[in-house]
Amino acid sequence: MYLDEVGRQRLAALLFEAKGKYGPAPLERLKQAFAIAIGSKQPVSPEDPLQVGTGFFFPGLAAKPWHDPANFPMTAKLESAWKAIRDDLQYALDNRRGFQQYVLKGTDSQKDPNSRAPKEWKALYLKEHTAEFPENRAMCAETVKLIVDEPRVANYVYFSAIDPGGNIGPFYATFNWTFQCPTRSRRPKQLRRAG
Repeated sequence: MYLDEVGRQRLAALLFEAKGKYGPAPLERLKQAFAIAIGSKQPVSPEDPLQVGTGFFFPGLAAKPWHDPANFPMTAKLESAWKAIRDDLQYALDNRRGFQQYVLKGTDSQKDPNSRAPKEWKALYLKEHTAEFPENRAMCAETVKLIVDEPRVANYVYFSAIDPGGNIGPFYATFNWTFQCPTRSRRPKQLRRAG
């Protein structure tokens, strides 16, 4: 992450304001993370080798491939609504609407310049950072109701589909503070072209 002097001043002002609101202790790890990101502090060696070279490393978070779902209330909310989520996905698949080529974002592709999302991998985006997709959100209204007021769902929310013959190899987030929560709603042999 590169910040020019103006960006550094803005970051310092934001951290100062947050320190006044929340106190210094809750912000210590955040300050460390930004110091590492802008190069003013030596990176911490991650516990998990797959996190080496992450785009934005947040120190002090547990590095493990599987976390206990009980620690994340959103998991129970999604699990209890699986039928509504499945129905939204089924509607989109049946109508062949909303899906587009999945594209690796930001440092995903920078970490391994040879990595590319397979052409068979399609995504129906509901949220991508601050971008929202009104047509997709209207088509998947029940799923959107589950995430719209959920503050922990901040970055990407999308359905994935793989065309016949496609394969997605192992993948991981480029930041150690994000979770990917893949679920399977249909067996691979039943998937049809979505894009």
